[in-house]
Amino acid sequence: MTHFQLEPIPSTRAFGKPTAARSSAFCPRIEISTQWPNFDVALITVEGEVDAAGHAELLDHALSKAPLCRLLILDLERVSFLSCSGYDMLRTLERRCAMADVELSVLYGASARRMVEVCERAHRKAS
Repeated sequence: MTHFQLEPIPSTRAFGKPTAARSSAFCPRIEISTQWPNFDVALITVEGEVDAAGHAELLDHALSKAPLCRLLILDLERVSFLSCSGYDMLRTLERRCAMADVELSVLYGASARRMVEVCERAHRKAS
């Protein structure tokens, strides 16, 4: 049986072409691109899987853009899988953006939204 891995196509909708797109050498199942629709707005689009191997890279990428903007939009609509460590990464990014006085807006797709809901319910029960 032959397996093919398709490379995701960088997003070009809404704000034009991405200014940076890459697939990680450590986690080839994630692609991160950044667009600057305005001088103080960063749109980070993520495609693929945000798992234990890729969440740190995404956090590092997002935190490198946060000091350069007033609004950071994290687009997870094309994420096919979000792990529990990915959820923890989102909470860390939320706290760091708040400390830096950067507004964070997250656009969830079905897969990411489902995992966030599950993790939040588990967190409420544990509290």
